[in-house]
Amino acid sequence: MVGMTAALEKYRKEQQLDNFYLLRDDEKNNYLKEVLYFANSNPYKFIQYCKSIEPTEFCSLSIIYEALMLDENNWVNFFVEEHQRVFDLAKSKRRPFKSSYCLEVLAMNKIRNKTYENKIIHFLAGEITSNIPGIRLRAIHLLHLWINPDNQLEHYETLTKIRELVHDKNRKVRWAAAQALKQTQLFPKKELRISYIDKIIGRFHFLWREIFVIN
Repeated sequence: MVGMTAALEKYRKEQQLDNFYLLRDDEKNNYLKEVLYFANSNPYKFIQYCKSIEPTEFCSLSIIYEALMLDENNWVNFFVEEHQRVFDLAKSKRRPFKSSYCLEVLAMNKIRNKTYENKIIHFLAGEITSNIPGIRLRAIHLLHLWINPDNQLEHYETLTKIRELVHDKNRKVRWAAAQALKQTQLFPKKELRISYIDKIIGRFHFLWREIFVIN
């Protein structure tokens, strides 16, 4: 499908990706619908194309995910598989936190299918015990977006696992864990207390998206 490849390659590179976000809203919507059309026309080939894209902080996967969200019921299983693929690839990268940035668009838009939402949360819960700081941080950050007041009691066990990371050996992970749990109001403030230095450094690195190096 030459037409599909040409359309998808349009914003594949980082400098091209900037052009997408400069489009008018109607132009963005038309492009997203075009991507979805190609995806539904030939799902197998489309998925193979997606697998050829290596996740980076700025890659076209975020656009592709956004397009597929327009027809999420047909693509929820793919979203779950992409979490696994992106995390697996990020673990071998020097900057795992940034390499998995593309998954944020799914967490921000939220899947309405409860079954698949729970599958993603369950997967992320398993990643917060990773021995790679950047992976732990990404899992916490995504769980912070997926878990909200409507479902936090259902995922209380996962939140208790995040609570343990308030004492993580990595300062940025400690800060992220404390921040994620504050909004739940399920835990006493004293259990989420971190040092002043942790607060300052954690906030600084969050704002500037600090690079995480695998030790």
